[in-house]
Amino acid sequence: MIIFLAAVEDLGGADRVEDLSLKSVCCFNSGVMLMNLKKWREHQIADETIRFIRDNPSKIIWLDQDALNAVIDEKWLKLDPKWNYMTIHLWENYYVENPALIHFNTFQKPWSHDHPLKEEYVRYSLATKW
Repeated sequence: MIIFLAAVEDLGGADRVEDLSLKSVCCFNSGVMLMNLKKWREHQIADETIRFIRDNPSKIIWLDQDALNAVIDEKWLKLDPKWNYMTIHLWENYYVENPALIHFNTFQKPWSHDHPLKEEYVRYSLATKW
């Protein structure tokens, strides 16, 4: 089987499996992906994704993420959640030891809300030049 990408399962995406008519039992979060660009180009995944969006507007809620899951379906590898630690992991009490990448992927951003990782965000933000 061809693998087009590796990503972290989207814990909030279970309801999208049926809506997108997936064979897979779960969806990936498209916020952090490791892509096999050679295979991606050979199989024109970008074009297929755009075509899916154009042909299925009523199925689309999470834009690129829905379309990519529909096009790639079971042809992806599941990464450890530490590579895309999302706010939903906090909401679902899904413990991840030493997250490598934190993805603030909801409306609740640490710079404008009382986010549980606000102190962590501020600490790193102050350490950058921008």
